[in-house]
Order: sequence, then C-alpha cells, then structure tokens
Amino acid sequence: MRYFNLIKNIANWPAYFQYRLLGLGGDPLTFVTRNGIKIEVPVRIMHDFKAVFFGECYTSEMPKPLPPNSDIVDVGANIGSFTFFAAARFPASRVLSFEPDPTNFRQLLRNATLNPGRVQVMRMAVAGASGEVMLSGGDAESYTTHASIVSGKQTAASAPVEAISLADLFTNYGVERCGLLKLDCEGAEFPILYAAPDWALRRVEQMVMELHPAGLDGPNSRRGIETFLNGKGFKTRASRDGLLWAWR
Repeated sequence: MRYFNLIKNIANWPAYFQYRLLGLGGDPLTFVTRNGIKIEVPVRIMHDFKAVFFGECYTSEMPKPLPPNSDIVDVGANIGSFTFFAAARFPASRVLSFEPDPTNFRQLLRNATLNPGRVQVMRMAVAGASGEVMLSGGDAESYTTHASIVSGKQTAASAPVEAISLADLFTNYGVERCGLLKLDCEGAEFPILYAAPDWALRRVEQMVMELHPAGLDGPNSRRGIETFLNGKGFKTRASRDGLLWAWR
C-alpha cells in the first residue's frame, strides 16, 4: 500500500527508487505531485516525507470529509511535507503553515517559492499565548524534528521566537472554518488547545495530532486531552499510526 500511495501521489516516483537503491538524486531530492506541486526533501527528513506521502498518516483515517471552503492549518510544519501534501490533495482549500525552527523554515519557504500562491508559510510557533517564547532543540546546521517551545526543555542554545495563540491565529488570518488542524509540535499541543477559547475550538471541524504526553495521567496525557476535547463536543480516537483524531 505504501508504494501504491507513492505512485498515486508522486508523478516522478522513480526518483525515490533511484535514491533508495542507487544513491542517486542528490540532497535534497525533488518530488513532483500528480498535480504539479514540487517539494524539495532533504535526505535527513526523508522519513517524515514518507510517513505523509507513502503512509498518508494525516489523511488515511480522516473521520469526515474536508468541508468545502474550509482552511487547513499545519502547526509544526517542518519542511512542509504535510503542507504540500494537503495543497495537492485539497487544492480548493487554503493551507496555513507554521514552523518556528529557522533551518526547517528556510526549506519550508524554499518549497513555498516553488509553488507560488499555493500556501502561506509563517516562521512562528503556535502556543498557548501570543508573544515571545524560547525554542530549544534546533540546530543551525541541520534539520530537526525535535525543536520545542515547552517549558522545561530549554537549554543554553535556546533562542527566542515569535509565537501566536490559536485564537489570534484564527483572527489574524481570517480562519472562520478550520476543516483540518494538524498538530505536531513536541508537547505544545496541550497548552495550544487548553488555552483556546470555546469560540476558537468551535471553528475546528476536525484535528489530528501527534501527542508528546508527560505520563499516563494528568492534563498533559492522552487521557487528559481526550477528556478535555470530549467535554468541548469532540469525538476522539487513536489512528493506526498512534495519532489522535478529534472531530465534531
């Protein structure tokens, strides 16, 4: 199924096998979707690209169809694997993409320039409150999937970045109906959702998140966030990939 999805989603799919079997193609590799969206993928981030385009991890178990005239918000976009998958799969939707790490964002912006007008990318974190937060775990010389704004993970190498709350994001970018909210933000998913006012949560039709829980119980656990979301009118379930889905 994974290779079937590769061929279904990527027009120049032989480029992957040339890289995988022969070491050809350089770094980054350039892939083109069936409807012409280009994405440059550094080899260091290939596993994330494969999860999105081969495994369709963020869409294969969507509880409901994407509502028409709704926005897609990608929080923790990295280099844009899901951002550009969503732009290709749902061409009628606007995709808003947020990534705070400077190295990741440079490649995200590069991918956006390859596809003018298809997505909006912002170098900022999404957090419980707008303002300045400290980002840790990034590396100016390499791509990362572990940068975090969560308090307690700060190091001497932490750096300040701009942050925006979910409510301010919806207000500032005119999101009236979020058809899909994707969260992969190294623990920040908890304060993002807990701090969101009810009116903002009501604008979210469905969300999918990679959880980074702190223990089995308490607010920053799977049980805690599911209890919270259920209380706000969402149904929840885990996907085969271990992601958490919530929908109205």
